[in-house]
Amino acid sequence: MSRPAKTPAMTFDDAMTVHVLRAEGFTYGELCRLFGDHTSRITQVLDGKLHPGSWDQALERLARGNYWHPRIVAMVVAEGGAEPLIAATKAADPAKRRYQQSLKRLNRFSIPFCRRSTRLGNAA
Repeated sequence: MSRPAKTPAMTFDDAMTVHVLRAEGFTYGELCRLFGDHTSRITQVLDGKLHPGSWDQALERLARGNYWHPRIVAMVVAEGGAEPLIAATKAADPAKRRYQQSLKRLNRFSIPFCRRSTRLGNAA
């Protein structure tokens, strides 16, 4: 029995496309099907751990009018320009995402401690 073929590594252009499409509302499932990759790799791209700088490069190439993926070209044509794509991609900053995730982790693991001066049963 042969081993299943490994999925090819995600390219830098694919990572830029992931940032733009996720900012436009594509779900993780849709991105996984489109790129033939698993969710953890998509998450690594969106967090900026895999292909760091891909978000910045995607914004720069969108602003210059250099569209690298057919799906992005179709979205630019449908929207009537790249401005809505640029605005949505700017709002999906990976640094902001990492910051929000760290706050979420802190809130989940912090247990508030309050000491009441009087107990409910002994209140006068």
